[in-house]
Amino acid sequence: MTLSTNETGDEFGFLKDDRETIYVWWHEMNELEVAASFEAFVEVKQMEGDVIEAFCERVEANGLVFGLSAKQDEGWAYAPSHVEATDVLLFFSSRKFALACRTEEWTDYHVIELPVELFLKRWLPNVSEDELLCGLDWSSGLVGLEDDSETMLEFLE
Repeated sequence: MTLSTNETGDEFGFLKDDRETIYVWWHEMNELEVAASFEAFVEVKQMEGDVIEAFCERVEANGLVFGLSAKQDEGWAYAPSHVEATDVLLFFSSRKFALACRTEEWTDYHVIELPVELFLKRWLPNVSEDELLCGLDWSSGLVGLEDDSETMLEFLE
């Protein structure tokens, strides 16, 4: 069985003979990764475009990106990636979404506002340099889309 999220071949999922392990091949990077499950692979791939588009529309409308920080400008909220061996910095398209993630260890975190220009020119390049991922509008259960900063730049510019 094979799956692809678009016609350019950017992503390609396939089942091997064991029918339990889902592999995702990223042809541009020539990397192979394992998805948590078939259902997780399909769900994430279906929502990815919608999530990024909605995130970008809200950010462009309000001119701000939101985050959570331990202090006013330190200790940005992050979580381990569900798909790669790195961390995910969390970014939100509204104050409401950021506040929804003020749970558990982030209960005392403050909402930080970043102007879009600062997000584009300073934050996203730094995320890329540090080889981190962007988590967009994650739920309070710390689940959501993880994507690289280059994809975010493409959508927002």
